[in-house]
This record gives sequence, C-alpha cells and structure tokens, in this order.
Amino acid sequence: MNDHRQWYAGVDWGSQSHCVFLTDGEGRKIGERTFAHGGEGLAEMAAFLMAASGAAEPARIHVAIEIPHGPVVEALIERGFSVHAINPKQMDRFRDRFTKQNPFRLTHGWGSDSVPASIGRCKACLESRRSRQPTNNAPRL
Repeated sequence: MNDHRQWYAGVDWGSQSHCVFLTDGEGRKIGERTFAHGGEGLAEMAAFLMAASGAAEPARIHVAIEIPHGPVVEALIERGFSVHAINPKQMDRFRDRFTKQNPFRLTHGWGSDSVPASIGRCKACLESRRSRQPTNNAPRL
C-alpha cells in the first residue's frame, strides 16, 4: 500500500536557536520544539521531524522557513526534506491574520509559532498543483 500522507513544518530560525512547529496534512499540531543552532541541534531537528511525523522518507515533510539559504536550509535539504523559502513580508501578513483578536485563531488554536507551517502547507499544495502535467484530453489554451 502506498502511503501518500504529508506533513508540514515551520521553522522560526534564530541566531541562537530554532523553533519548529509540525502539523499533519490536515493542519493538526503534532508537536513543537526548540533546537540549538549548530550541527548537533540541526541533527536533532531532523530526527525530531522524522520521529514525530512517522514519515517513511524526509521528502514527505514540507518545511517552510523565512530564509532561502544558510546552515538550517542546507542541513534540511541534505537530509532530503522538501524546503520552501517564505518571503518575510508574506509571513508578516499571515501573522497579522492570526492574532489573539482573530476568532479563527481562537477556534483553531493557531498562534504565530504555527504560521510558517501553515504557509508551507499552502505553498506546497499550490506547487503540487502547478507541477501536474495536463492530460492529453485536457483543453489547451
């Protein structure tokens, strides 16, 4: 049986530590942790993502992060995770939507720590739709 489940993680990176928020394909929180910046912390982050999700392969975990380069991004790509760079302005707009005053946030328990994972989920969905090739009987424009 083929397992097509996917998971979405958001990384709020910093110079000293990185916060990771992991959700399942439906957006339900699986876990969150903070990891030290450095080789050991990045290895722990990758191990956490694999263990908490139960994913068979790292490519099933889509990771959203505000930067397109650096040691965190490199470590995740080297280990086979699907990494999506998010524009910081886009991240700010999402954070604005999920403030304490927003009833959607209160209903779903979403805070700013989950924003990168939510954006990654949206972005991965859009990219997978764009990459689908039209069938032979699809109308051509």
